[in-house]
Amino acid sequence: MKETLRHKEAFEYYYSLGGTATDKNCGKVGAKIGVSCNTIWNWYKAFNWKERVEQRTSDITAVITFLVLLIFFKFLFFIYSVYSVFL
Repeated sequence: MKETLRHKEAFEYYYSLGGTATDKNCGKVGAKIGVSCNTIWNWYKAFNWKERVEQRTSDITAVITFLVLLIFFKFLFFIYSVYSVFL
């Protein structure tokens, strides 16, 4: 099965609900998209939603880690530049 825009929209809504595979989330996604819960479970398996959620979470974590480190080192540089005047 080829993934369509409808499948992608379903995944995005699923992800916005926390990306957890529960009957409650399945029902919400199905109701919003206009398909049965069984169809959502089939899409979940066919389009590897679990792995996609894990990958996106990993990517977001990497970006946040990079930004935190960047801010930290800029702060250290600032502190060094301010206090180096007194050394």
